[in-house]
Amino acid sequence: MSWTGFYIGLNGGGTWGTARVTHSPVFAAPGAFPIDAAAVTTASSPDLRLDGFTIGGHFGYNWQFSQNWLIGLEADVSYFRLRGSSNGTFPFPSTLPGGLLGPPTLTFTANTSFETDWLFTFRPRAGVIIGDSLLAYVTGGLAVTNEKVTQTTGILNASTFNSSIDATRLGWVFGGGLEYALGRNWTIRAEYLHLDFGTANGSGNLAAPAGISRMPSVRLAKRRSPVLAQSGDARSPRASPPRSFVPASPTGSMLARWSRGTDRQRHNQKSPGQPSGTFCI
Repeated sequence: MSWTGFYIGLNGGGTWGTARVTHSPVFAAPGAFPIDAAAVTTASSPDLRLDGFTIGGHFGYNWQFSQNWLIGLEADVSYFRLRGSSNGTFPFPSTLPGGLLGPPTLTFTANTSFETDWLFTFRPRAGVIIGDSLLAYVTGGLAVTNEKVTQTTGILNASTFNSSIDATRLGWVFGGGLEYALGRNWTIRAEYLHLDFGTANGSGNLAAPAGISRMPSVRLAKRRSPVLAQSGDARSPRASPPRSFVPASPTGSMLARWSRGTDRQRHNQKSPGQPSGTFCI
């Protein structure tokens, strides 16, 4: 029996992770209070909890070069739905009871969202064959996705500060898994992958009503480090990513994959921000 040959399969599973948004310090305009500016900065820098699912397809080639060792290449394209958001209304500390101004308490809003829609990876892998039917392997390589982050902070006098990131990101992926041969030309696998897409930059602007002076433009920086896991595939399962919003913490996913080989050999397949910116209030 040999694992050598081409294969194609399907994969799907769950995704999870975190994204850390870090806004650059907000500066208080003359006559305003730094404690209020600091509150806006903090509310605009949330840690987002992300979750979702992924489903897609993959193909690759295995080469069994000895009785117990295998190397190969695999590529996959998946719908990768990873979402997270933070929405809230917060008080200006200076207008709280005991504050520098005191009641009535004035408030502002901060709304942040993160999302991805697709994922592509291209990875070599290497593993050891155990008992002829089980493959334990490690894998790693290139990962590509599109990250979208939007943030709207509503201050006083109907003024809003809007920031966004919408960029295709190159990153890296590393993980491993177990793949089991179910019969001639069919395998199933469980796989975990960790993804990291580094840091991305965005921009922002202030929308102010007539009579309100316009504030300086803002720069939104985002970064993220996702971790993902996958399991199962008609070949085998595997994991998937996100980003540090724009990212900061890892994202992960669990998938299942099923794969079918193209040759007639029995085991011839395998399965698969921080935003930153400044403005004055």
